[in-house]
Amino acid sequence: MPVENLTPQAVRTVRFAQVLAGANQAKLTLLHVCERRTSPSQMAWIESQLSLMVSKWAPPGKAEIQIHVKPHADVAKAILNASDSADLVVLRSLPRLTSAGTEIGDFTTQLVQQLTCSVVMLGEPQRRPAGVLLNPPQRNTATPV
Repeated sequence: MPVENLTPQAVRTVRFAQVLAGANQAKLTLLHVCERRTSPSQMAWIESQLSLMVSKWAPPGKAEIQIHVKPHADVAKAILNASDSADLVVLRSLPRLTSAGTEIGDFTTQLVQQLTCSVVMLGEPQRRPAGVLLNPPQRNTATPV
């Protein structure tokens, strides 16, 4: 999730993971993957912003939370590497609305297929314009006998 513009949806994802980890006395690792050329000072700033967010919204019975900011050229590989010892990965997904319904992106689909642990995906589909029906009701075209 981009730290520069934390959305309410991104915050809800982190909160969900915090509550879930706290309820199960589990360790939580919050991973932010940034570009390889990210400066150490920028990485430290990102980590401080994530720490602030975590401490601000920490639920009662806090879980042990580790924050990792990792520079990596391949986001999927960074997530896969970090998930080696995980029992569960919580992902924020940005599903798209299509004429066939809600669709998960190719990146998320490939990542979920490669993960070797359980996965919870949280996301809210993009909003469609008012008055647009994705699957309009079918008319009965059968003729009475």
